[in-house]
Amino acid sequence: MATPLPALSAIELEQHVTVERAAEILGIHFETFEATYPHLIRRVSPRCRRVKLRDLLTEENASDSA
Repeated sequence: MATPLPALSAIELEQHVTVERAAEILGIHFETFEATYPHLIRRVSPRCRRVKLRDLLTEENASDSA
C-alpha cells in the first residue's frame, strides 16, 4: 500500500526524490517504477536520477481516476 503523504506546499511539490523513494510512495518496487513510469525520471547528472513530486502525485491521481 502507498505511503500516505501530508499536505504539501507548492514549494515542497517542486522537490525531487530518488527513484527508490518515488516507488515507495506508490507502493511498488523501484524496477517496476522504472519500467512503468520512465517519463517521470529526470537525469540530474550521469549517476543521479530524480522524480519531481508534483509529477509523481499528478500521475498517481490520474491512474487512480482511470
